Amino acid sequence: MGRRFDRGGDCLHIITGLVLSTLASKIMGKNNRSIKRNPAFPKQVQVAHTLLGRIRLYCYEFRDPRVTTALSQQLSRVEGIESVDSNPHTGSLLVKYNPAVIDQNLLVAAIQKLLGSDAPTKKQGAIMDELQLGYASLNYALLEKTSGAVDVRTLMAGGLFALAVKELLRARVLGMPSPVTLFYWAFLLSGLNQGD
Repeated sequence: MGRRFDRGGDCLHIITGLVLSTLASKIMGKNNRSIKRNPAFPKQVQVAHTLLGRIRLYCYEFRDPRVTTALSQQLSRVEGIESVDSNPHTGSLLVKYNPAVIDQNLLVAAIQKLLGSDAPTKKQGAIMDELQLGYASLNYALLEKTSGAVDVRTLMAGGLFALAVKELLRARVLGMPSPVTLFYWAFLLSGLNQGD
């Protein structure tokens, strides 16, 4: 039916997997940040850090003072934007905004649109477009219904976590998939392994 939980062997390989995935995501994150310095991707905007009402973005184009000056002038006309500061040496843009007036995702999309980097970079099929649209609609509806407390990813992670606890308490025997696997999936879906 199933095998008994071996605390030493089973836990050790899961803990090793968690540690390796966390390290890999940090390494991959550092490698991805090099795009901000790469002129091969001049208009790719990356979110470096966010706080409520404050967002720092990186883009190779931000190294050009003419671009950031024009961008600052255009953004200053937008209701809810409090200030825009740029650093041409690092290619960063710090935008302070009123989160009650403007959404952070909308702000990033507007900056991408102003830079002309909002064009899709790869083609995909109509079915994938519809699946992504359906997912985005479901996520939006769930966020609206829960006043921003729960999104689809959080719901999936919580569901897997609850299923793992239920299975572990019910059988005290690990089945397929095992509660440890469900815990691991919940951990990955929650984004806790990605750090800041």
